[in-house]
Amino acid sequence: MEEKRKVVQRQGKDSIEEDDPEKYRQALRNTLTKLFADVEMKKKKLEERDQSERKRQKEQEGAEQDKVKRQKEWKQDWDVCTILLYPTDNTYKMFNNRQKGMTEWTVGGPFNRKGKRGKCLVV
Repeated sequence: MEEKRKVVQRQGKDSIEEDDPEKYRQALRNTLTKLFADVEMKKKKLEERDQSERKRQKEQEGAEQDKVKRQKEWKQDWDVCTILLYPTDNTYKMFNNRQKGMTEWTVGGPFNRKGKRGKCLVV
């Protein structure tokens, strides 16, 4: 208001609009309304930003879990294949200790991505 008074005095007028009590209340109300509206808009923006940040973080965690799960499945598949391709003494023991008449040899982990237990055919 002091700035308005200086401008009005330079123009040669005696008073400003806010000197009238009714106009002062109206100007004060307008100013407060604008301030509250600005505060509410900032709150809403912060909430939206927080929500999008949480959503992004949740998606990222889900992607990381999927990646770990795929790596684990791949490692298990790889282990099964390496056991079959490069047998060790332990594999021969497992093979020799199987029951008679058994045509399938069950290996420790899942053999495919569908979650079915891997079975290697023994000829």
